[in-house]
Amino acid sequence: MAVEYEVTYLADPTLPDEARGELDASVDTLINELGGTITHSAPSIRRRLMYPINKQTAAFARALNIQLEGEKLEEFRKTLRRKAGVMRLAIIRTPQRTEVSPDMLFQPEPETAGRGRTPATEPRKPAKPVSMEEVEEKIEEALQEEVK
Repeated sequence: MAVEYEVTYLADPTLPDEARGELDASVDTLINELGGTITHSAPSIRRRLMYPINKQTAAFARALNIQLEGEKLEEFRKTLRRKAGVMRLAIIRTPQRTEVSPDMLFQPEPETAGRGRTPATEPRKPAKPVSMEEVEEKIEEALQEEVK
């Protein structure tokens, strides 16, 4: 039975556009050769990295949602890591969805007990407007308390 995965990989930013396109196409072909299907694909986008990888401070990131047999996953992972131009790879198993609706995307917060937060079932009260004078007064009070 096919399992749903989210695949994200970083490609070397020094690759020419044509080579990056070939890399993306070869990943798609690899998935199809292994008997998987691509359920969603996003184009590669250039991203600044939080820390250098292989002395690069930027990379092209691409995310895919795929369905693949669990037995084929390790072969897919090994092959993709060996591809020239792939700097990093992340594969996450995701729950299989039959449909996507706005209700699934914007689910209410789970109820929390004893953590000082209002449960999601209670409507939130709008914040009352505050003037700058009130803010300054509270700051002065806090400073006076800290000095004591």
